[in-house]
Amino acid sequence: MRDELLSRGPDALVDYGLLEMLLFFAMPNGETKPLAKALINQFGSFADVVAAPPDELLSVRGLGVHSVAAIKLVQAAAVRLSRTQVLDQRALDSSATALILVHNRPSGDSTPSRQDIEMTREVEGAGKFLSVVLHDRIIVGKGKWTSFRQHGFL
Repeated sequence: MRDELLSRGPDALVDYGLLEMLLFFAMPNGETKPLAKALINQFGSFADVVAAPPDELLSVRGLGVHSVAAIKLVQAAAVRLSRTQVLDQRALDSSATALILVHNRPSGDSTPSRQDIEMTREVEGAGKFLSVVLHDRIIVGKGKWTSFRQHGFL
């Protein structure tokens, strides 16, 4: 999987493969494939596993503090990367004064998670600092969508 990732890029791995590889770094002596598949089945997708609260992850048989910390590290990196990309590329480079964030949720569940709400508030705060207004964030999933503005999250 490592060679596949390095030669073909991140899209070369399916969700459970990506999670399996991540878990292997936290628990190199364990069989991570069944655990990765079980996590995706339980939470819905790689993104939903990464966004799950630590206490819910710790309640999963086979996960410990090291593996949950590795998963949360990926979430922290993803939040920082997307925040930087959104504010640096979508708003500043184009001299935008407002943003609407749209994010696809392949699992089909368009319900905002606590992490979605927290990250949106962080982006909103950073935008205010730069005089960029966040008008809305929309989560799209299998024919359904949720507007943060409409549901009172913004």
